Amino acid sequence: MYKIEFYVPESHLDEVKEIMFATGAGKVGSCDSCCWQTKGITQYRLIDEDITDAEQDEEWKVEMLCADDCIQGAIDALKANHPYEEPIYQYWEVKA
Repeated sequence: MYKIEFYVPESHLDEVKEIMFATGAGKVGSCDSCCWQTKGITQYRLIDEDITDAEQDEEWKVEMLCADDCIQGAIDALKANHPYEEPIYQYWEVKA
């Protein structure tokens, strides 16, 4: 079992969650579409541009469990469907 978390703008929150759920992520016992989500502020500065100030935007952090046999599919789906060129995500093995 794995836990995967990723950050996504509100404009794509529901779409990306549904794509992740379709891979089998978010199944817990007899329930599906399970996740935890919190709204926060992300900060970044574009390196290759002449901008000296960091920018801040609202994003959602989404966390969900994912079975061993669907983690790679969930990661692939996230990368293919996230609005950012390089989505920020992490995953790790958990005991459940």
